[in-house]
Amino acid sequence: MKNIVSKLILISTIIMVVSGCKKEEPFSKDYDINLPAAIVTSISDDKPFVGDTITLSGENLLTAQTVSIGAYNFTIVDKKDNSLTLIVPRVIDAGFITVVNAYKRSFTTEVSLQPQFYPAVITTWPSEIQRGKAFILKGENIDLIKEVKVNGKLSSIVGSATPTQASFATAGIEPGETAVIDVTPKAGDKQTSPLLTVIAPIDTYTPQQS
Repeated sequence: MKNIVSKLILISTIIMVVSGCKKEEPFSKDYDINLPAAIVTSISDDKPFVGDTITLSGENLLTAQTVSIGAYNFTIVDKKDNSLTLIVPRVIDAGFITVVNAYKRSFTTEVSLQPQFYPAVITTWPSEIQRGKAFILKGENIDLIKEVKVNGKLSSIVGSATPTQASFATAGIEPGETAVIDVTPKAGDKQTSPLLTVIAPIDTYTPQQS
């Protein structure tokens, strides 16, 4: 009899240990929980200038983590349950705004934002172009340039542009003995440099004295 009782106690102990070790899922498939997505009902200005502040009004906005159009993110400066205050990035395309919250749920607006750009103005052209090397353009709203061409061939930007200057490459471009730079801004008139002399690249390396 004692052996039977001992075996029953042992079996009960094993069952309790196995049950205690079973991992519990915090959210099973049958777990009923409401994870609300953000809802945007209105935009204070759907044609803002870059750098302006706009407000999105709606519901469930306090848990918003990112606000974007494609790869371009807005800066969130204030969050409330019924509103989001944002700064429009300077580099952005027109499109629908997507709000993603802390639950990874997203909402996309039905209204397309149409950002407005300030005219880019070149105030300083390079005095010459070194063959195969980058040149610098200086002025106002330089980061709002759409494209730059050297003798009709597209020049890619080197690094990141700032509102006051940017560098552009000449690698892969054969400008000849002279070159003209054409700048097309996102807003405003196209601008053309004076005729520039193309020279051999200057080696700025200074050997160390032994």
